Amino acid sequence: MPDTLARRIEKAYFVLSRINGTARRNSDTQDLSEDLPAVEDNLETIRENLDQYGDVVDVKQLQMYRVLLADMQTRLGDWRTALNTGGKELAAQQARLDTLGAQLPPPADRPPVATAIGRALARLAGKEDRARQLLARRRQSVTGLQTRVSEGYIQALELQDVVREQMGRFNRRNIRAELPPLWRPGRVVAADAQANALVRKSYQAQRGLLGYYFTEHWDYWVWMVLLAVGFFGWVFRNFRALRHTAAGAAIAANADAPAANSPAAAGADAAATGAPAAATAAPRALPEHRLHYLRPIPVAAALLVVFSLAPFFDLQPPAAYTDLLQLLLVVTLTVLGWRSWPRPLFWYWAGIVVAFFALNVAYAVRAPGLGMRWATLLLNVAAGALGYFFWRYLQRRKLLAGFVRPVALLFVGLNALAVLANAFGRVSLAKMFTAAALVGLTQGVALSAFVRVVTEAFFLQVQRSRQAGGLGTRFSFGKMESALRKALTAVVGLLWLMLFTANLNLYNLFYRLIGRALTAPHQLGSTTFTLGNVLLFFGVIILTVQLQKYVGYFFGETDDEFNVDTDRKGSWMVAIRLAILAVGLFVATLASGLPVDKIAIVLGALGVGIGLGLQNIINNLVSGVILIFERPFQVGDYIEVKGQTGRVKDIGIRASKLISQAGSEIILPNGDLLSNHVINWTLSNNHIRTEMALNLGPDIDLDQARQIISEEILQNPNTLHKVAPEILLSNVTVTGYDLKALFWINNIRQEQALKSELLSGIYQRLTQAGIAMR
Repeated sequence: MPDTLARRIEKAYFVLSRINGTARRNSDTQDLSEDLPAVEDNLETIRENLDQYGDVVDVKQLQMYRVLLADMQTRLGDWRTALNTGGKELAAQQARLDTLGAQLPPPADRPPVATAIGRALARLAGKEDRARQLLARRRQSVTGLQTRVSEGYIQALELQDVVREQMGRFNRRNIRAELPPLWRPGRVVAADAQANALVRKSYQAQRGLLGYYFTEHWDYWVWMVLLAVGFFGWVFRNFRALRHTAAGAAIAANADAPAANSPAAAGADAAATGAPAAATAAPRALPEHRLHYLRPIPVAAALLVVFSLAPFFDLQPPAAYTDLLQLLLVVTLTVLGWRSWPRPLFWYWAGIVVAFFALNVAYAVRAPGLGMRWATLLLNVAAGALGYFFWRYLQRRKLLAGFVRPVALLFVGLNALAVLANAFGRVSLAKMFTAAALVGLTQGVALSAFVRVVTEAFFLQVQRSRQAGGLGTRFSFGKMESALRKALTAVVGLLWLMLFTANLNLYNLFYRLIGRALTAPHQLGSTTFTLGNVLLFFGVIILTVQLQKYVGYFFGETDDEFNVDTDRKGSWMVAIRLAILAVGLFVATLASGLPVDKIAIVLGALGVGIGLGLQNIINNLVSGVILIFERPFQVGDYIEVKGQTGRVKDIGIRASKLISQAGSEIILPNGDLLSNHVINWTLSNNHIRTEMALNLGPDIDLDQARQIISEEILQNPNTLHKVAPEILLSNVTVTGYDLKALFWINNIRQEQALKSELLSGIYQRLTQAGIAMR
């Protein structure tokens, strides 16, 4: 009996410890208790604004309320779920505690406290009482929080209904005229001072709500800071690396220049070699002529990139948040344009900025009087005229991106609509048209600069990669630049549409319509798919193909087949391209939403197709993979295969390209390269033994001629001096001697040029020695 009771006491101790731990862990509501008052205060602020200032709330305030209420509802819903789970867990622990008491003997039947079992039972009883008190406190706290959270959740739902009702009332108010037409001044109602005071008081409350949004979405700012620092560091490091390369090239040029590095000496050297004097200068590693926006310390460019992409971090931000980003973007672009644009373009932009601030201030008045209405009308007329002349200037100069010109015309049209709406008394509609026009034009110009900044940053990266790899020749950036600008234009076009429709109060409508179209399920046989999955699949495939196509540019690749400074990045570049294709195909497959069994069926059918008719293609693909890892040759090597000789220009996924001596491109399937004999002249080094035929006259000193030829060969820095040249007599005739000079050169790519140089030197030396050549 005592042994059995002792085991029950020990088991009860363990159960109570678990109950206490679970109660403390699962019902810790300290964080929730600290965050809930802020949500309740903001709900009360929104309720007061909607009740007391409902007549003066504009659409931007309503949009902010809608976003904040949706965010609060989500948080309250998560808290309600967590509290329900915690309450159920506490109830389960309470039931377990009640069961535990029934398993122990009643107090009357327990051993005396003087015994060991009695003392253990007494301690257990105290631990049980503390557990009951802890559970009671936790359940009371959870119940109270559940009540408050449920009230807040219901209040958020009610306020969302009020916002929707006021948004509908705002839309209906836009249809009718709030004020009499301008040609009936006698009926114009003066501005209500009390209403204006309510507006100011209402906007003061918005600051607290906006602060709540910033506090809850602080991670957006962290990402923006990381983006700014990353872009700044990327451009700064590239500039520094290129400057270091330029400084090294200048030092090397000065070291190789004629005595005293004087201009006269440089000119004399250029005249002696037949080259222009500029050819002796060090190559410029910094392409300033291609950089309009970027500077060695790209603070403004980094801020422009961040503020241009900031709306993508939250697709439905409060309107005040969007206005703040727009203001920061305008200021940043003004600073950037002052030092980067021609003065006429900058002054046009300055006029647009002035119109931006003037019209925003003018339309901030809720009930404008007759004078203010005429002032806003004239401002809209002036802004429209400015937009027209700006469009004409862009038509002639074409300094910004092509999409800015239609945006400028749209700016003119919206200002004209604002003038008409104001004249007929529809002031709210005029305000909406004006805001859309200003945001559309300023954002269009900013996004044009964004495209140019990012393009210049990529150009700088490619330039640095080429300089780091020793590739100093010029290259054509046009092909990559065109593709990059098209992709960036598509991105900024989407961003511009988001902001433009938001200012026309159409963004949420389009968002819902497009969201329904993309997520609506469709049935094709037994397969269910959505339009969004299909578009995402093809989007990933297109992005993958473009990325693997242009990734080589970032590592110094070039399309210049006449570049002799080739490096040997081709093998691992093919591996990178294969990896990009494999990852892209995998991601696209996941994005398609197809089930795994369907994908297995497709792969099985593909395997049958490969077995029937795609053997050669698969053979070439597999051979390409083997060539990557086996590396019998690399880009830049001189090889000979199947009677074809040339320099390896590219090792592709299916085929490789050679550049022949005549400049033609030879395309060889990878399967042929792997299965045939390949002679690599430059596998270990670029040395090659070459021969040169010489015909000398009959009456000469043959030993002297051999010595002169050998000395001339060894004096050339491009010949290999470790192996002495061999001057062999190949034929003797009545007309003279036929000699064959065998020697090694350092670079196979310079074979023909070196032979020409040596032949010229040997001829001069033999002529000076009185040895005739025939």
